[in-house]
Parts: sequence; C-alpha cells; structure tokens
Amino acid sequence: MIKKKDINAARRKILISSKLLKLIQTINAAGVILMSQSGEASEVFALDIGTRTVIGLVGTVCKNSLKIKAAEIEEHRNRSMVDGQIHNIEEVAELVKKIKKNLEKKCGCTLTKVSVAAAGRALKTIKGTAERKETPLRQLTSEDVIALEIQGVENALKSITEEIDKNKESSYYCVGYSVVQYLLDGNPIGSLVGQRANSISVEIIATFLPRVVVDSLYSVLDAAGLELESITLEPIAASTVVIPENMRKLNIALLDVGAGTTDIAVSSSGSMIGYGMVPCAGDEVTEAICSEYLVDFDTGEKIKRSLSPGKKVKFQNILGTNCEVSSEEIASCYEGVLEELAEKVKENLIEINGKIPQAVICIGGGSLTFGFADVFARVLGLPRERIAVKGREVLHEVKGAKNLKGPQAVTPIGIAVASQSNKALEKCKVFVNGMPVIIFKEGEFTVADALLSCGLKVSDIYGKPGKGIAVEVNGQVQFIKGKKGEPGKIFVNGEEAFLEKAIKSGDKIQFIPAKHGEEARARVEDILDEVESKTVKINGKEYVLDPVITVNGKLADKNTLLSDNDRIFIKKYDTLKEILEFIGKDYAGIDKILINGKAAELNSSVMNGDEIEFYEKNADEDKKGDEDSEKINIVVNGRPYTLSYYADKKPIFSDVFSLIKFKTTPPTKNSRLIMLVNGNQAKFTQSLNEGDQIILKWEEIKKKFNS
Repeated sequence: MIKKKDINAARRKILISSKLLKLIQTINAAGVILMSQSGEASEVFALDIGTRTVIGLVGTVCKNSLKIKAAEIEEHRNRSMVDGQIHNIEEVAELVKKIKKNLEKKCGCTLTKVSVAAAGRALKTIKGTAERKETPLRQLTSEDVIALEIQGVENALKSITEEIDKNKESSYYCVGYSVVQYLLDGNPIGSLVGQRANSISVEIIATFLPRVVVDSLYSVLDAAGLELESITLEPIAASTVVIPENMRKLNIALLDVGAGTTDIAVSSSGSMIGYGMVPCAGDEVTEAICSEYLVDFDTGEKIKRSLSPGKKVKFQNILGTNCEVSSEEIASCYEGVLEELAEKVKENLIEINGKIPQAVICIGGGSLTFGFADVFARVLGLPRERIAVKGREVLHEVKGAKNLKGPQAVTPIGIAVASQSNKALEKCKVFVNGMPVIIFKEGEFTVADALLSCGLKVSDIYGKPGKGIAVEVNGQVQFIKGKKGEPGKIFVNGEEAFLEKAIKSGDKIQFIPAKHGEEARARVEDILDEVESKTVKINGKEYVLDPVITVNGKLADKNTLLSDNDRIFIKKYDTLKEILEFIGKDYAGIDKILINGKAAELNSSVMNGDEIEFYEKNADEDKKGDEDSEKINIVVNGRPYTLSYYADKKPIFSDVFSLIKFKTTPPTKNSRLIMLVNGNQAKFTQSLNEGDQIILKWEEIKKKFNS
C-alpha cells in the first residue's frame, strides 16, 4: 500500500499514454468542484455500466448544481457482466444502444459523446526503481532521464505481473506515474538533466489497471456508436459527490456495493487517502437465496428486493411449489454471506486506513439488501447509527429525473460531475507504424506517450547491451562488457524526432526498433595489463622469461578465446625469487645477489634487460651458478610450474613432490595417492615433458557397506 506522504512528496509527472483519468493527481485532490471551468452550463451524457444495471443520464452541470434532463435504467437480461467486468460485449452494447435511443427521444438531441467510469476492481499502485551505470565524461540529457523513468515503470509492472503471469505485462495500462526522487551516485538530487555521474537511479510510484477492463468499455461504446469524452474510476466518481470537500477532514469510508463488486474509498485530514475493492457484493446474496429456496437467479433477485421488516414474500420454486416465507427467515440464509463481505471490507479498510473509520456511508443497489447495515455495524464494531445508506435524496444540488433514485443513482451522477471537473483530460489519436493509438492525458502529448501505449520497452528504444562474461584472473574476478546496442530511430511526419517531442492528433510516427549489442568476446591478452616476455642476463647467460598462462588448468597463450566463468592463472617472473626458481637454483645456498651491480633481495623487482649476478656460500672463490640447466613448463593440479633439470638428468614424476612441496604422509589411514600424467596412471620414474598435465593428490577411499 502506498502511503499518502510518499505520493505527496513525489513530483507530478505526465501520464504514460493510457485511456484513463490521471489517478495519482485525483487520489490526492481535495475534491472535484461541481461546475465547469468557465462557470457556464455544460451538457454531459454519463453512463454507469454496472454488473446488474446500466444507467444513463443527460444533464447540465452549471455552477454548483446538476440538472438532469432525462435518465434511463435498464437491467441486463443475462449475466453479461461478472464482478464489474464485461463478459458479453454484444449484449451490453445493445443495452447501451437502447438507453441512448430513449434518451435522445426524451431530450430531442443526438448523443455522440459519453462519459463513463471503469471498475476499480483491479487497480494496483506500486513503487518501482531503475538504475543505470553512466560515464562522467558526458552530460545527462532529458532523453536519458525519460528513459530511466520508463525503466522504473517497467520494473514496477514486472513486480505485478510476476505475481500473476510473467507473459502478461502488456495486459496492464499504466494509469500514471510520479517521480519520488532521483539519485546521482547514490545521493538525492532535484534534477538529473545536465549532470555527470557514474550511476543514476530513480524511484517512481506507478498505477496500473488491466487492459481488458478499459478495452471492453471501448468496444461497447464503439458498437453503440459513441465516442468516449472522459473516463474515471467508479470509486472516484462516487466519492466526488458523496464526500464533498467540507466532509473530508473526517475519517469516513464510502462503500459502493454493487452486484459484483464493493468499491471502497476513504477520506481523512482533508483528502481522499486511498481506494480499494472487494470482489463480492449483491450477487452473492442472490445466489444464497437461490440455493436455499431452489429458485432461478431472476426470481432470487425479486425475492431479495421484496424483503422488509415483518413482510412475508410469496414465490414459486423451480419444482412448481408455491412458497410463502418471512423476510427475517429469508435474511437468515444469507447472513453468513453478508458477514463474509463485511470481514473482507474490514480487512481492506484497515489496510488503507490503519483502523476502522469513524463512520461508513453506503451507496449502490447492494446496500439496500435487507439486514445489510445491521451486519456491517456488528462486524465493523460501529454503532448502528454510524452505518448510513445514502441515495440521491441527500444530493441537494441535483434536480430532475425523479426515476433516478436510491443508492444506485449516486455513481452515474458522480460520473457526470467528474467529467466536467477541472481535471478533465484531452484526447490525442496518432498512428505508430500505421497502427492507431489513442492517448488520454492532461497537458502536452509526447512521442514517449505514444510509444509506451504500444507496449514498447526501453530496450526496444535504446537497445540492450550484449551479454557480458565474468572471468577469474589470479583469484580476482573481472567483468567484460558486451557491446552497446544501437538506438532506435523515431520519425514524426517524416522528420527525425526524440522521445520528448510534442505530438498532436493525426501525427504519423515511424519507429525503427533498436539493435541489440553483440555478446562479449575477449582473448587472454584483452584482460591483462602486460604479458610481454622479459629478457634478463644471469651470471652472463641470457634468459627469455615467457609468462606461463593457464585457462581452467590447461596451458594457453595470449590469443586464447575466453568464455564465461573461465579461471585464468598467469605466472610472471617479476622478482628475483621467481627467476631463481625458474632456472632451478636453490636460493638458500646463495650468499649475495646483485642487480645491475647493486645489492638486491629475493623480493627485489626485476625489469626487462636487467643483469643479475649471484654468488654461492662457502666458495673458495667467486663461483657463479651452473649455466647448464634446462627447463620445462608443466601444470600441476591446475597451476603452472617451471621444472628445471640438467641435460644429463631428465625430469621424472618424483621431481614434482619437491617442486610443489607435497606432503608425503597420508592425511588419514583411508587415503590413497593419486598420480596422473595427462589423465593416465603414472609411476614415480615416469619421464615428464613440456606441457604435461599432472594430478598429484591424496584421495579418501569411500567405505563400502554390505546391504
């Protein structure tokens, strides 16, 4: 649940293209005034498409009043809608056509535009974040910031769709988003444009609604020959007229109990602080009556509406039996349903408000159910007088159309009022690669609005970087990046454009998708600072010291291609100690060492071209080291080694023991010695050659148990 203070702190932002009202602003608005912006009379055709009924009205909003010229109420003949969602577009469209025709006849006019409300049943508000690595060598542009914000919205959407279906990200409209804060190298900042950084990030609050909810409304209106003028959400429309601004300082809950859903809105401290929805309402009560008394759904509806204190209801069940039952007895069969509904509403109220509000106002046809208020008062722990069922009669500035009455009249009146508020949106229809796209928002329309309404992602616009690889070099992990993608291109009416370019109805946008970057390719030489050979003179003899390179335990060279998770080991001869080991000289017997004529230590660095002299201990005269030794490079247990030997004594396997200082004592009594050369069993006297792969280790013998 998004806290109010988070939204208030966020900088208001443009809508991503959608077909809905700008909810983020509406949710925190102090109220919607009951007049047009200019104060002049404004005609409106409002339509409330509910689960059980469709209500249409034509009226005039002027100053602080609504005058209804005519109103029509029609019930669905079949269950064309379930839980606020249109299931049979053709049947609902026919009902809308009928209402439109009757209203045109009563008002003597042609109705072409209509204001509607989408069910708030699946509204989701969630936070999202996005981060991107940058280079301080360039300044950030507005394009960079827009792309980062869009990525934040995408990440928010992913967190929703992961709970439902990872493949249904395109099934949600982004109603709107607000930027909570930008971060520059981890520190909050007011604006990123023009800054330089190593990393940038953004935190946003985004609101989503299932695409099917909106698209089905559009399909019905198109089939009925109507054009959408404005759209809001049902709980917002109802709260507009039931909880006016002067009541919002009180902690009040509004329940719009329809046939399929119960919408919830809560006010406190001068504003509406949150909205919710419970997928349970009047239809569940009807179904309980049908089950208990074996009647069809329509008969169950008639029974429910006939109940009143002390009254007996007559009806015939599906077996042809005539029945007469008291209202109180019938109410007892659905009391459990009302209690379950009240418990779900209670949970929702606590989630939104943190506690049960001071009072509850109920509207919608479901709130007229016999015994409804008594059950809710008991479950919510409120006095009975704090549960009020309100209808049109409490809306004193609404005149005309006496047939539109009761709690079910509130939402269509709210739709009419909200459509003429100062929050009205404009519509823009453009074409993206030939596909028509409709955008609703307040203020200027941009290319970004159009592209995102098509379901495009940041990677489609900027291109994904190629997959990188990670390798380990001498125990240190290095990451090699893939190549950057090539950005897509945007043209508006044939001219190249950018995401923030303003657009208008009729514009034709051509979008050429981005090309993704190539995967990382690297050789050993690409990850090393230096792998050059080093030439030195030792006691007058010249040696060429080539680094020994292994990749995953196998000898390699500078041109070896690398793969993800490769383990690379490079043995360089940078110190005197390493060089003496290379030529096979035991430095323990050396008395003095000189580098270029100057005294040196074993850990002294040796550079290319240096001349080294060493003198052995206990010599009658200066005696230089033996110059007749030779060497081979081998790999022992995955690590490279250089083994020196004399020409008259070829190296054998037993020389490896002293080379790696191998412990010859078995660690346990169950240990056995493993000796392999190039994967084959070896003997102590086996000759060794350049590049041999050697395994020398103790291995624990596994005990076998008889079953």
